[in-house]
Amino acid sequence: MTTLLVAREPDVKQLLGIPDHFSTACHITAGYPARPFPRRLRRPEVSALAFTDKFGMPLAGQGAKRAEPVPRG
Repeated sequence: MTTLLVAREPDVKQLLGIPDHFSTACHITAGYPARPFPRRLRRPEVSALAFTDKFGMPLAGQGAKRAEPVPRG
């Protein structure tokens, strides 16, 4: 499901023959991709993308200690 086509609503309505007095809210597609999806997705490990407290601080619970708050004063 996508709402990205709403920005091109007039073109989509013309392509699909949707009457002018109807609005599009979202589009749901069905079918098979022209090219098969890769069997194994290539994406970084979560630990490379998600951090605790500040960028670069490993997530708590992954063998890392949670950062201690910096004293004020």
